Amino acid sequence: MAQEYEKLDLKERTVKGKSKARSLRRDGMVPGVYYFRGEENVDLQIDKKKLYHAMSSGQHVFEVEMNGATQYVTIKGIQYHPVTDEILHIDLMQVNMAEKMKFTIPISLEGEAEGVKEGGVLSQILTTIDVNCLPTSVPDNILVDISNME
Repeated sequence: MAQEYEKLDLKERTVKGKSKARSLRRDGMVPGVYYFRGEENVDLQIDKKKLYHAMSSGQHVFEVEMNGATQYVTIKGIQYHPVTDEILHIDLMQVNMAEKMKFTIPISLEGEAEGVKEGGVLSQILTTIDVNCLPTSVPDNILVDISNME
C-alpha cells in the first residue's frame, strides 16, 4: 500500500478522430479520456513509455497535474491492439481520496499445496478479486497460503 503515488504526465488533446489518434500513437503517445464526476470529460494524451512504467509499478492510484492542481486518478479501462498488445486507448477516472471505490486486485499464491508435491497440477481459476476500499488503502495484492490445501 503506497502513499507516494506514481505521477502521470497528462496533456490535453485538442485533435480528435481516428487518423489523429493513429498519428499520436506513431509519435509515441496514447490517446485517452479523463472522466470527472459531474464535470465535462477531458480528452488527453500520455507518453506511452511513461504510461507503461507507471502501470508496471503495481499501483492502482496515480497522481496527475491538471489545470494547475494535483489530482488523483485510477485506470478504468484500457483498449489493447489484438495482435501487438499495444495500448490503443486509456480511460482514467478521477478519485476522491475520502470515498470508497472498487479496485481489481491480483491474487498471489504462497506455499506449495500437498497435491502438487505428490505430482498434481495446480489450476488457479481466480486470478483477481474486486475490493471495495479507500484509495489510500488499496492492497498491492491478496496473498493466499495454499500450503495446507490438498
